[in-house]
Amino acid sequence: MNVCWIATALLAMGACVQAVGEPEFVSLGEPVRIREMGPQFVTSHPDGYHQMWGNYQGVDGIALIGIRTDTGETTRVSLDQFGRAKLQMAKGPDETVFAYAGNPGHFLKYDPATAELTDLGIPVSPATYWMSTGTSPDGRWYVGPYPTASLASVDLSTGEITNHGRLPEDEKQKYITTIAISDDNIAYASVGLHHQELWSYNPATDEKRQILPEELTAAQGAPKVWIGSDGQVYGRAQGVTFLCKPDGIERDKSMGARVDPERHVAGDVRVVGVNGDGRLKLVNAETEEESWVQTDYPGRPIQIYSIGDERDGKLYGGTLFPGIAFSIDTQSGELADLGRLAPGAIQIYDIISHELGLFLGSYMGCKLDFYDPGQPAEQGVNPKHITGSIKGHERPNQWELGPDGMLYFGTTPAKGRLGGALVRLNPETHEYDVWDQIVPNQSLTYLTSLNEEGLLFGCCTVGGGSSAIPTETEAQCFLWDCAAEEVVWTGQPVPATRTYLRAVRAPDGLVYGLAGTSHYYAFDPATRETVFTAELPVERIRFPYLNDEPVGERGLIVGLGDDVVFAIDPTDQSFQVLAQHASIAKAHGFKVTADGVLYYGSGEQLWRAGEEHRRWRVEYVAGSDRHGKDNQMIIDRPQNACLYASTHPGFAAALELVRDFDFANAESGPAEIDGERLTINVIRGEGKAIEDCKLEAHKKYIDIQYLVSGDEQFGWMLTEDCTEPIGEFDDAKDVIKYDDAPEGWFPLLPGTFAIFFPEDAHAPMMGEGPIEKLVVKVLVEW
Repeated sequence: MNVCWIATALLAMGACVQAVGEPEFVSLGEPVRIREMGPQFVTSHPDGYHQMWGNYQGVDGIALIGIRTDTGETTRVSLDQFGRAKLQMAKGPDETVFAYAGNPGHFLKYDPATAELTDLGIPVSPATYWMSTGTSPDGRWYVGPYPTASLASVDLSTGEITNHGRLPEDEKQKYITTIAISDDNIAYASVGLHHQELWSYNPATDEKRQILPEELTAAQGAPKVWIGSDGQVYGRAQGVTFLCKPDGIERDKSMGARVDPERHVAGDVRVVGVNGDGRLKLVNAETEEESWVQTDYPGRPIQIYSIGDERDGKLYGGTLFPGIAFSIDTQSGELADLGRLAPGAIQIYDIISHELGLFLGSYMGCKLDFYDPGQPAEQGVNPKHITGSIKGHERPNQWELGPDGMLYFGTTPAKGRLGGALVRLNPETHEYDVWDQIVPNQSLTYLTSLNEEGLLFGCCTVGGGSSAIPTETEAQCFLWDCAAEEVVWTGQPVPATRTYLRAVRAPDGLVYGLAGTSHYYAFDPATRETVFTAELPVERIRFPYLNDEPVGERGLIVGLGDDVVFAIDPTDQSFQVLAQHASIAKAHGFKVTADGVLYYGSGEQLWRAGEEHRRWRVEYVAGSDRHGKDNQMIIDRPQNACLYASTHPGFAAALELVRDFDFANAESGPAEIDGERLTINVIRGEGKAIEDCKLEAHKKYIDIQYLVSGDEQFGWMLTEDCTEPIGEFDDAKDVIKYDDAPEGWFPLLPGTFAIFFPEDAHAPMMGEGPIEKLVVKVLVEW
C-alpha cells in the first residue's frame, strides 16, 4: 500500500467510513513449510500393507495422515468439521485410529479398512486445548482438556466415552500437562500451571486424590510423570524424583521410561519417518538395512505470526508453532527461511531493527535473541541468545526503542499469574532490567516512545497469563519516566476498557490508540488528558493492531480490521477504510515499509498490497534451522556448512565429513579420521527417557552431532551455569556430567546437525525408539 496512494485517497474523502479503489493485492508465497513427519504408530491393513500414522496440525487444517509403507501413498482424514484445535492420536486394538480433536474436543474413531470416521461424542465442554494423553492396560485412553482440567476417557474396544470429572479444586488450575497410567490402571495426572499438583485417579472406585506434599506444590509450573519399565508411574517436581502411589509419593525413587518396541514396526521393518525430501525411511529389523520410499506427502505449511522491521531492503518476520524466522527482499521478492534464530521459540512476537542488528522477542519464557544479518555466522556472537526466560513471565509483547536509546517491552506473566513487567534491554551489552508489577495485577501490552519528554506511554490489560483470573475490572495506561525509572502517571483514556491495544504517536504530538476493539482515542501527553474518542466501525482488529509508525505526510495511523485496511487521520480524527480484501480476514502480523507498501501474513501466505506497476519475482529459498545462544550452540543442515567453516580451522573438514559420510555402510563405534584432531563415533541406539539424559560437557573437543534418523531431543544449558556436577571431570574421556535441569529441550530433526562447544552442556539421545547418529569430535586446540 503506497503512502502517496493512501494520502491521495483520503484527501478526496470526508469523515464517513467508505471504501476507495484498491491497490493490487498479491500473494508472495509461503516463507516456511515443514516436510518432515514422524510416526505416531503403525497399523496393518486387511489388504496386506501397513500405514504409518502421523499427526497433522497445520494452518490449512487438522488431519490424520496415513502413509503406506510400500507405495508412499498418503491418506488425509480431515477433522476440520469438528472445529480447529489440538489433535492427539492413539491406536485402537483392532488396527483402528482414535483421535481427540475439535472445539470442543471430540473423541473420534477412524477405520482404515472401511475409511469410516465415527464421532464418538464430546465428553466435556468447554475443551479447547490439551497436552498429554495416556492409555491404560485395560484399554481406556485418557485426556485432560483445558480449561476444565477434567479427566476424560474412551474405551478403545467399545467406543464408550466417560467424563471422570474435574481434578483440581483451585479454580486457578486449568491445565493437565502429563498423564501416565500404571499397570494396575491407576491414572496419575500432573496439574498446573499456576502451581504444581499431582492427582491420582482410581477408575474402580472413582476416587481422586492430590498426592504431592504441600512443600512441592507452591512453585509455578507442573510436575512430570512417566511410566517406568516396571509398569509403575514415576515423577519429578522441583528437582525431587518419586514413585507415585494412589495416596502419596515415595521420594528419591526413579526409573527409566517404558519403551514400546512394536509401536513403529511394520512387518519386518521399523518405520523411522518422512524426511525433508518427502521420503519415508524404513530399517530392516534383522539386518538394519535401510530403504526409502518416496511419498506424496506435501508437508505442513506454517502460519505467519508476526511481521517485524525492515533492514537493508529486507523485511523480517516469524511463524507460529514453531517460531521460525524468515525474510523477504522487498526489491526482488525473494523469500528466505532463516531457521530457528530464536531457539525453542513457539512464536516470534516481534523483531526490531537496531543499528547493531535485529533483536527478537519470542514465546515461551520471554526469549530474547540478537541476529545481525549483515555479518557472517560467528560463534557466540551472531546469532546470539540473550536469555531463554525472564522469571515469571512468558510473552514479550512488542519492542520499542526508548528515548534513552534502550530497548523496552512489556510482558504477559506466566500461566495462571497476574501482573506483567516492564523490561529494558541495553542493545550494546545485552544486559537487561526488569520492573515487576508497575501496574498491579495487569499485563503490559504495548509501548510508544515520547522522545522529547523522555517518557514511554504504556498500555495494559486486566488479563494475565493463560488461564489467569483477572482481579481488576478496568485496564490502565501509564507514563514511565525512563531517567527516573518510575511510573509518573496512570489513567484510563476510555473508561470501562479492559484491554488497551497498540498506541502510536502522531506528528501532532498526540498518542492515538485502541481501547479494546470498540473505540479509538487521542491522548495528549502534555496535559495527560484524552482529547477525543470514537467508536471503531470494525469488529475484529488484526495483530499487531496498528502500524509502528505514522504513514505519509498526513501521519496516518494504519491498521487492519475485519477484511479491510483502515487509517485514523490525525488531522481530523476520522476513521477511513482504505481497501478491502478477503485475505485480510485471516491476517496476523503486518508492516507498512518505508516506501509505503503493506506486507502482512494471511495463514501461511505472505501478502503485499501496493502499486499495480510493481511486479515481484517470488522464489522459495530453503534456509537454515539455526539456534543461536550465548557461546553459540548451532543447529543447521549440512548444505549450510559454509556458514560455519570459518568459525574453527577444523570445521571445514568436519562438516564435509558430515555431509558426505556413508552411514549405512559404516560400523558402529568410534574411529580416528585425522589422528586426535578429528574423530567420529557411529551411534545406533535407543532413545532415552528425559530423566535418564544427563547434561555433559567437554573441554578438549567440540561435538558435531548429526542425526541420521529417529526422534531425538537434546537438553542444553551453558556449562558455566551448571552447579550440580556428578563426580569430577574425567580427563581420559574428556567429559563431566551434571544433574542440573537443562534450560530447554530442542528437537534435532533427521538431516540436521548440532554443534556443541565446551561452553555448551548438552544432554543427547532423549526420545522414543531407535536413534541413528554420527558424532564428529573436533579438537579445540587444532
